[in-house]
Amino acid sequence: MIKKILFCSALLSTLLVISCGGGGGGSSPPNVTIGGTGGKGLMGGATVSAYAVNSDGSVSTTALGTTTSSSSASNFGAYSLSIPPTSQPVIVQMTANSNTTMLDETNIVGGVQQQVAAPAGMMLRSFVSSATSNNPSVSINPFTEMAVNSIPAGSISANSLQQAAFVVKSSVLGGSVDPVSTIIPAGTSAPATTDSKSTPAQLALFSVNSQVAQLAKTGACSTTNTSVGDQFKCVV
Repeated sequence: MIKKILFCSALLSTLLVISCGGGGGGSSPPNVTIGGTGGKGLMGGATVSAYAVNSDGSVSTTALGTTTSSSSASNFGAYSLSIPPTSQPVIVQMTANSNTTMLDETNIVGGVQQQVAAPAGMMLRSFVSSATSNNPSVSINPFTEMAVNSIPAGSISANSLQQAAFVVKSSVLGGSVDPVSTIIPAGTSAPATTDSKSTPAQLALFSVNSQVAQLAKTGACSTTNTSVGDQFKCVV
């Protein structure tokens, strides 16, 4: 009887080792989800991809993950990306394609922002300093693009990205609105001061985006571009 118990015990231990990959493997850590909204105004049906920043300050050309931003009226412009966890910074890029539309914050009818065709290839970038835990919120907008674009090629790091975003926050957005963490509410409805779902920072970012849109329609970009989408692309 004792021999049978010992044999069964040894067999069970062997099976457990085999089921765990021989004891030397182990499963990969679960993916991390990055989410938010993006565009100028918000873009629906755009391609959203994440790229790791290499240790030499360059950006990988291989996407960690790719998705498409929502085109539904209630969730317009929202995206959710699943990527492998990394301690390196990640560039989140939104690119318009032939099916992408964008919201015109200066053309609101019955509380709804009207949609215009987004020029294919129009691109905006943002970042997350690291992607080691779930649900970092990342806004993609002209001001995050301004921050990323200000860093010379080959010099991108978590520190340089954070510093660039701080400069944009301080010098362009009045110091009270973080361009990366402030998520403009998804959907075609225009945020309003009477909307309890929108924070003061969200309302402020929407307002500044609206001013950028108005500038695109009336400034130098309006004389060289005929479509609203091209005017918006020009100004960002």
